[in-house]
Amino acid sequence: MVKLGAFLALLLAASVLIALDAPTLEKRRDVIKYGIESELLELVAALQTEKEDSLNPDLLSVLAESRSPRLREAILKFFAAREWTGAAASAVAILDRRDEELALSVNAALGYLSSVKSAEGLPEAREIVEARETKYLSPAIRLLGRAGGESETELLLGMYKSDDATDSLRQEVIQALGEIGARPAVESLIETLEDTAGKKATRMFAAEALGKIKDERAVPSLVMAANGEDPQVRATAVAALGSFSGAEAESAIVQGLRDGIPGVRLAAIKASVALSIRASEPFIRFRVRNDPDRKVKDESIRALGTLGGGENLRFLRELLQDRKVDMASRAAAFAVLLDRDADGSRGELEKALAAEAVSKDTTLLKAFQRALVQETDKAAAPLVEAYLLKSPDFGTRIAGIDWARRNKVTSLKPAISALAETDKVESVRTRAAAALADF
Repeated sequence: MVKLGAFLALLLAASVLIALDAPTLEKRRDVIKYGIESELLELVAALQTEKEDSLNPDLLSVLAESRSPRLREAILKFFAAREWTGAAASAVAILDRRDEELALSVNAALGYLSSVKSAEGLPEAREIVEARETKYLSPAIRLLGRAGGESETELLLGMYKSDDATDSLRQEVIQALGEIGARPAVESLIETLEDTAGKKATRMFAAEALGKIKDERAVPSLVMAANGEDPQVRATAVAALGSFSGAEAESAIVQGLRDGIPGVRLAAIKASVALSIRASEPFIRFRVRNDPDRKVKDESIRALGTLGGGENLRFLRELLQDRKVDMASRAAAFAVLLDRDADGSRGELEKALAAEAVSKDTTLLKAFQRALVQETDKAAAPLVEAYLLKSPDFGTRIAGIDWARRNKVTSLKPAISALAETDKVESVRTRAAAALADF
């Protein structure tokens, strides 16, 4: 297993090389103007990694001019991931001439319009759905759900009730109705959910949609499903109940914490957090120490941090210090306390770090350091200074320097200045000097 410090050093060194060798803006524009398909695909992938939007207008011209389905798909997927709305007209144009386009481009255009929730594509999507254009039906239904309104609800509900609708089509329509928040569909969705002889997946989609629509009429049916025989339907129903307040919904969620299936317990924990159900807290604390499932334990620890309150935070601090508890739970407690209560729990966090810093087994110390590296709260600065910047591992010191630089923590300038002047490792001195220049 690669040590934390060595891994961080390699990762950070690689990022420096990438930054040093990255093409200038003009060189990238030249690639867009004159590059071959593989070069452009590589550039789009790099922009995606960097989350860089400055060249979007330039890429838009490629979308209009290129005949490469792979390239056009890549550009549209990039725009969709960035939720950039500037390509809506171009995507609609692809839909308008879909008889002349490859399916790859048409589906990418529909996917893009769905991602940015563009109503500009609704007329074309309606045409596709009404004509049952099979090649494009699924993404068109998705677009109706993401960007539609009352008239799209009526169209989708008609499809849902039609005699020729397959199970898979109904499932896609149900998801779209949930996205729209279609109250006219509630009675039909309730009927589907209550049909225990129906397809399990269809019932699950109905429960999920009812949770998104948030119509109180659905609560009794969701409670009934949360106590039904199928564990996956139970989990979906419990998750959906997290959208409703009130004693009936909350009681069913609390009871979900007792379910023998981990997936149901996970759903109940998340729903408890969504509704801030205080009655769930003792159950969740019990799950932390006693649940046989690792995912449930970790989700319970995160939930206690989100719910907050003196008793939950005291529990997490005690968990952190308890050496009889498994390392994974202690590491999770450290990360949650650092993120949710860095000031209030600083003494306990430092105590845990100090104990592990002198331990022969560094597994837990590395986990604590990883949490420090990922933290953004400036309240963690004293811990970063003591346990990253002063670490005997040079990679960990570099990680501490980058943390201070990234979060603009000027209080660490003296410690970083000392590293820039006296550290035995040249790469640490170089990194420290570069960080000081940014402060």
